[in-house]
Amino acid sequence: LGGSHVAHRAIFSLVYELPLGQGRAVAFSSGVLNQILGGWSLGTIVEARTGPPFSAYWGNASQVYPTAARVRADVSGDYQRNGSWRDNVRGEKFFNTSIFHRPARFTFGEAGRNAFIAPGALRADLSVIKDIRMPWEGHTLQFRGEVINLPNRANFGQPVGNVQNRAFGNVTRLTVGASGRILQLGLRYGF
Repeated sequence: LGGSHVAHRAIFSLVYELPLGQGRAVAFSSGVLNQILGGWSLGTIVEARTGPPFSAYWGNASQVYPTAARVRADVSGDYQRNGSWRDNVRGEKFFNTSIFHRPARFTFGEAGRNAFIAPGALRADLSVIKDIRMPWEGHTLQFRGEVINLPNRANFGQPVGNVQNRAFGNVTRLTVGASGRILQLGLRYGF
């Protein structure tokens, strides 16, 4: 598999304009109520995907094959993911590491390149938008409230693939661009 391979990815986006206010399904007789309760929209983007591939390799390739930049590890059993690793990410290994060993001298190792799949990711962002008509033709004011990573879910990166590393099999970082929940407010004047 290529390093950027992701087997399954689903991305959904939705913008829903609430049917309240002047010119919509539920209009109010009061102009003030139309201005306050009308013009609201909700939006969301949700991404669910499987993880990228990774390799198990021997960190010091020159010990095994003097001219090789990297050699893969030898494998003595079936690869098994640890189903409970998320309960204790710092203490639990992502997979059974006991089956990986140093390859024989002058070999490149038995483990396939990018043969194993890292943790997947789930993201959901939410936005609340209020469009305000200004008294001047063509002028608008838009308020935006956005929540990035609404569920505040940690999306973990690839486990350490170097068999010689003490952290081999542990997930030690988040995916690129991952963060905790972020709240941001914005105001935009259009003319």
